[in-house]
Amino acid sequence: MKHINRLIMQLKQAKNGNGMHLLAFVEYDCKKRMYVAKVTIWNGIPGTGCERLLGEHETMEEAMVACDNVAADYPGCEYILFTEDFGE
Repeated sequence: MKHINRLIMQLKQAKNGNGMHLLAFVEYDCKKRMYVAKVTIWNGIPGTGCERLLGEHETMEEAMVACDNVAADYPGCEYILFTEDFGE
């Protein structure tokens, strides 16, 4: 819940030219034994919905790069990436 509250505060404080917001999460799926990159793209206009992209990757680094590549397609957007802490 602490992460979600921080995320909401960051979005409220976001001030960018195009109003785009990208939220990315990288999680490990134990059943598939893959890292799942989940990216949500929002244009900043309430009620317009979001676009969601999912990708499965063998390593966390690959999943993070995939999220970064999506963010590169939206220059000037507010980009926040969250990863699970695996205690490594």
